[in-house]
Amino acid sequence: MGIRTFRTKQMEWREVLVAIVKLLQPDTYVEVGVRECYTFNAIAPLVKGAIAVDHKDYRAKLVDLAHVEFILSDSVEAVGEWGQRIDPSIDLLFIDANHHWENTLANFDAWSPFVKPQTGIIAMHDTCPAYKDYYRHQNDAWKAAYKIRTDENYHENFEIMSFPGPYSGMSFIRKAKEHLPELV
Repeated sequence: MGIRTFRTKQMEWREVLVAIVKLLQPDTYVEVGVRECYTFNAIAPLVKGAIAVDHKDYRAKLVDLAHVEFILSDSVEAVGEWGQRIDPSIDLLFIDANHHWENTLANFDAWSPFVKPQTGIIAMHDTCPAYKDYYRHQNDAWKAAYKIRTDENYHENFEIMSFPGPYSGMSFIRKAKEHLPELV
């Protein structure tokens, strides 16, 4: 299997994320690393607040909606500004920025405190390549997912499931120290 085109790879999980949004109906969606905005523009019309974060200016590629916001900043540095909001909680966080495992894990560490416990979802792209070629050709974001799954500092507080491919894979993570939500 050869390396796929950039556009195909960028859209490999878009429909799954759209289906999750339609099912769970999150209010706040944050995408860290938007590049061509394929996924962001598909999800933004379906949520009440859609925030794109990137160190490059992709505002011209964003869907033009009143509830769409662009944060032009390094993704980890943007967390400081994000934390100053009246309600910084996030329902769905998609991490698709720098794909080196240290950067992916830094984004996870910086943004995950804002994801709602129990019901919030974190999606991380490029974390479970389906073929060995992708381990060589892609960056090593899969190591961040592996660390979250195996390191006791993470796995006690997060549930993670990684799906292979079709190209680079995706991990879905839930902040859940307890596996069942508290019943009120």
